[in-house]
Amino acid sequence: MPIVGKSLTCLELIDCKRRVYYVQGKILLSDAALEAIARNTGNLTSFSIVDSEITSAGLERVLKANPSIATLNLSYCDKLDDKAMSLISCHLPGLREFRCYWSTDRHGSFGGVRKDFWFNDDTLLALIKSQERESTDSCIPLGLVGILKRTNVTSKSLRYAMERGVSIEIDPDHNASLLNELQVMDLEEANMWTDLEIVSWRQ
Repeated sequence: MPIVGKSLTCLELIDCKRRVYYVQGKILLSDAALEAIARNTGNLTSFSIVDSEITSAGLERVLKANPSIATLNLSYCDKLDDKAMSLISCHLPGLREFRCYWSTDRHGSFGGVRKDFWFNDDTLLALIKSQERESTDSCIPLGLVGILKRTNVTSKSLRYAMERGVSIEIDPDHNASLLNELQVMDLEEANMWTDLEIVSWRQ
């Protein structure tokens, strides 16, 4: 892993297993790579690592070294566990955008929901409540949560998030029933949802 540079503010590592980072069966972007990134960065404000086999231990190194990360994308990182969201809450108090678009099932099939997937109602609620405890006013830093499909996030936690001003980035083609539930909430409690924005997922 080459030296990344302390002046770097945005780092996007996309499709890490399927493309240039997967050579002859060896995954080049794993926890060892994150350790190198952590050593050689310190001013990241945006970090994406998508489709990788990183664990929470590797993620922690990057987050501790870059507490100013405000935009984070951990889509399709199925080796992470519940500890990942605790680390995000602890080390990124100013997180504004969080995305987790994809997951796989236990056998690696794209789009199959996994009951123990780390991004779920409990972990999303924990992130929001952590920001509420740290916030000095009624607003929390988190402004957007992006999901595509097949996560364990339901209308329960999304409702709580939107009540606190968080927009939801969602693909309506894969979340028709969930989107319908959120729209019903909007109609039932119109006064509460004045500032609500449901954003369609964009490539």
